[in-house]
Amino acid sequence: MNFLSHLFLAGTDPLFRTGSLMGDFLRGVDRQQLPPAIESGIVHHLAVDSFTDSHPAVKELRALFSPPRRRYAGIILDVTFDHLLLKHWEQFSHESPADYIRRTNRTLLDNRSAMPPRMRQIVSLLVQHDVLLSYRSLHGVQTALDRISDRFSRTTPLAGSTREVRDNIVQIDRGFLAFFPELLHRFGNGSLPDQQI
Repeated sequence: MNFLSHLFLAGTDPLFRTGSLMGDFLRGVDRQQLPPAIESGIVHHLAVDSFTDSHPAVKELRALFSPPRRRYAGIILDVTFDHLLLKHWEQFSHESPADYIRRTNRTLLDNRSAMPPRMRQIVSLLVQHDVLLSYRSLHGVQTALDRISDRFSRTTPLAGSTREVRDNIVQIDRGFLAFFPELLHRFGNGSLPDQQI
């Protein structure tokens, strides 16, 4: 899952939510030195990713992509799922997405001191460019994928990949609606099923 989905699933505790994003920024982090709530958020992040990657609906969606992009289909789907979460927001939250993201941005900025340097830099950019709300459009999804592609040392086929998302959006939307409620039921509000801990 991508940033917005991880934050949405993590509940309201500020340090737990910080940890729920830190799962993508663990290089060089001494997890034994972290506050327990941040470590719990990291465990939550990793459990969410593991559940997502192994879910039959997600595996079927990966197969929709052309062979050159299939290796990166998980990344493409993660960002697209944030787009679809915003599209179907009213099914999952009573708070408006703009209000939720505004509150979330404040929480992230307030907890930058607990973040490793690379995460601090990314979070500042997320807030400055209102990236989470930009996922409302596939253009915003493609911009995010282009930024991810820039982090690789080699060329990736992420550029232009939303063309394939558009071509398969009906199936991806259907798969999301089959998968995300189950994810929310199992992991919403930062919960971890016993077998995942």
